[in-house]
Amino acid sequence: MVARNQGDKVDRDTAFAGVFEMSLAGRTQAVRYALTTCRAHLSTICSNSEKLDDIELVIAETLNNIVEHALAERQDDAPIQISCTQDGDLISLVFKDSGIPFANHTPPGPKQVGTIAHAKSLPEGGFGWGLIHHLAQDISYVRVNQNNVLTIVFDGVTSTTDNAQKPS
Repeated sequence: MVARNQGDKVDRDTAFAGVFEMSLAGRTQAVRYALTTCRAHLSTICSNSEKLDDIELVIAETLNNIVEHALAERQDDAPIQISCTQDGDLISLVFKDSGIPFANHTPPGPKQVGTIAHAKSLPEGGFGWGLIHHLAQDISYVRVNQNNVLTIVFDGVTSTTDNAQKPS
């Protein structure tokens, strides 16, 4: 499905099989509507409810990072585009924005937290990337024509069986 943002609301448009595209204003208020819309679209192609929850969490972390970091210094409502494709048991989400690039054109890696006490001693923030790395199959980033293009791939979207049963 195609969804376009109008103000803070996400408006649904044309449908195509297993794929959606949407655009939202790069501000915190628009993220909630985008999450609801993404989940509704993904639920039509993702039969694994736990995986759907994981994907929604990754979308939330990603959109919040874009708004809070990449677009933080923007005074306008710079758009964020999201597109989703499915290839068998894989879903690819592509996030595109015109904000500042990652340092060294590389997204943050996962932070390692050994114990709860260790986690509590660490500063606030930055652990969303750990979740993203843990929940995603693959993450890639490129800078194209002054735009950030982040692709996050998930596997197991049509499987409802236990991952332990999958061959290695």
